[in-house]
Amino acid sequence: MRKLFLTLLLLLATAIPARPQSNMSGGASNGVPITPSTIAAPLVNSVVVLTPATAGAHWTDKLVTAYGTAQCASGCTIEIPDSVADNGAPTTPVVPSNVTIRFTGSATFQSCNITMGMMSKAENDGAAVVQLVGSGCTGFSYATQATLQTNDQPRLKNIIVDCNNQTNSTGVSFGGASTKLVTDHLSASNCTTVGLLLNGAQFTTHYATRLWNDTVGVKIYTIVTAGGGNSNTFYDMVATNGTVGVVMNDNGGTALRRDREPFRELQSHQQFRGQLRIQAALRAILVRRRRRDDGNDRPAPPR
Repeated sequence: MRKLFLTLLLLLATAIPARPQSNMSGGASNGVPITPSTIAAPLVNSVVVLTPATAGAHWTDKLVTAYGTAQCASGCTIEIPDSVADNGAPTTPVVPSNVTIRFTGSATFQSCNITMGMMSKAENDGAAVVQLVGSGCTGFSYATQATLQTNDQPRLKNIIVDCNNQTNSTGVSFGGASTKLVTDHLSASNCTTVGLLLNGAQFTTHYATRLWNDTVGVKIYTIVTAGGGNSNTFYDMVATNGTVGVVMNDNGGTALRRDREPFRELQSHQQFRGQLRIQAALRAILVRRRRRDDGNDRPAPPR
């Protein structure tokens, strides 16, 4: 009987699988060696810092070199210090969608065009200025369409663009009927075309925008074949010393008619030539839209 009992225990012991070893010791789990490739990578982008030794003649060339490396293949943040500042206008960087560029100092970085990917981001930790050099330049431009169905969003934070009174210059252009752009403390000055262009853009949000000495502070257009131009919101915008504060044009479409109050806490300055008062102009535009939308041709009541 005792022998039968011992035989049963032996059978049970062989039937129960051995407990896997702990990963904490750096050993193996279920026979699979623990290697760097089997450990999940942290959800943090790589940081690449440009230096004078980075390949490229100018800061824009160095930027192109950085986002073309394997380190940035899965997304990265590229820090741009004062030590690489120079005239990078001959080169137009095309920043990939998964790359963030960050200015870390207070130098002036000359360029003509910086093209941003669908979800590219630009940040300014200090007081660095992107100064335009050349005709027909745009400081930062987004052209690839981003939709509301995407989880990410393009963003410009504390970016300062000096259009430098260059011919046909634009501070920031967001077009292609794209959506979801967020700007935070964007500054665009001395732009001979426009400080901020929203060409068919919609569902964008802008905080504390500062526009100075621009021929037109903001242009919001629809695109005849694509629509857009609607649902753009501005908080605490200041535009001063320009010719025209805001131009809104629906190009024969209907999208802009749905925007009742796109500007919140807008401030205008009497230095606009012709004493243009943006608030009054926008109020008149909105009254005319309401009358047109409601089919009511009676004069609007005095304010």
